[in-house]
Amino acid sequence: MKKSIYLFSMLLFLLATATSCSDWGEEPELNFLELESADVSFDAFGGTRDIIVKSTDDVTASCGDSWCTTAVSGNKVTVTVSANGELLSRATVVTVISGVKKVQMPVTQSGVRIDFDRSPLILSGEAGDTTLLINAPVPVTVTSSTAWLVPSVTDTTLTLHVEDNPAFASRASTLTLTAGSFSVAVEVTQRGRKAWLPFDAYVGTWTFTHTISTLTSATMYYKQATAVASGGTALHVTLKAGMSTSSTFTFIMEYDSVTGTVNIPVQKVFEAGNNDVRLSGFDGGSVYFDIGNGGMTGAPVSGTLAKPVLAFTDNGKATGTNAPYVGFILWQVARDTGRGVGEYTTFGYFSTSRYTNITMTKQ
Repeated sequence: MKKSIYLFSMLLFLLATATSCSDWGEEPELNFLELESADVSFDAFGGTRDIIVKSTDDVTASCGDSWCTTAVSGNKVTVTVSANGELLSRATVVTVISGVKKVQMPVTQSGVRIDFDRSPLILSGEAGDTTLLINAPVPVTVTSSTAWLVPSVTDTTLTLHVEDNPAFASRASTLTLTAGSFSVAVEVTQRGRKAWLPFDAYVGTWTFTHTISTLTSATMYYKQATAVASGGTALHVTLKAGMSTSSTFTFIMEYDSVTGTVNIPVQKVFEAGNNDVRLSGFDGGSVYFDIGNGGMTGAPVSGTLAKPVLAFTDNGKATGTNAPYVGFILWQVARDTGRGVGEYTTFGYFSTSRYTNITMTKQ
């Protein structure tokens, strides 16, 4: 009996001793994990960033998407992100584990962009180079739809080399800039080397060619036109039938210094009794004798600088279901009412007044 009491007393003593020992101080934590520093924000180029960790145990790390990978060395987790070829940004999560502890860190990456001057690219007709500044966070490739336009690109510049364009007419090409899977198309126009004619190139004698349209036939007529400078940007053009000097009338042709072309606007050309005779827009069926500044634009299409050939088209200001113009017509308008009276057909050799499919060739 005494032995049992003794053993029980010893157990109470040991229990009390164990309890009192735990009161002497806290036991150290078995597992600890903390991120000391981290910068895992990337631009579209991608690259690597480091996460520094504090931990009592070995560390492992993983990333939630295939474009992001991790590598662990001691207390450092290296995050590697590939280039982002998409327009949109993207995000994922890096998970760092030590023992039973886990910390997650978001990883973000911006999308691609291509910044440069996207103004309409109108290049000279002569061979040469044009350089544009370009900014993109990933490498950019550039292709051209035509052989005469050759692009080359570096990290910051886009150089466009054009071959000589000996024609009057301009020509067009398309540049395609690609960064990753994102691309943008840019239209490039090269002027014809001869297209921008100086004002003096229009002064002189021309062969005026046109078609007189009827319901049953179309006959080509050749006439002589003489253009004389008349101050500013105006040219007074005297048109006569063949070599006749008695059957002439004069109209104004306006020079456009920006494009080197000329315009024949709607205008009064002479009087006929109580009526005015106007040079009016004509679409082959309907007459536009009060169309404001409408008319025909003449642009070089062939020839040489000294002897260009002009072709005239609607200048884009004609309206209505019968637009565009195909030429002009001499039309009588009552001076007192402004109403159209009819086609003017009694002027000497000009037995009809319809001028369609117009060209002028410098003599």
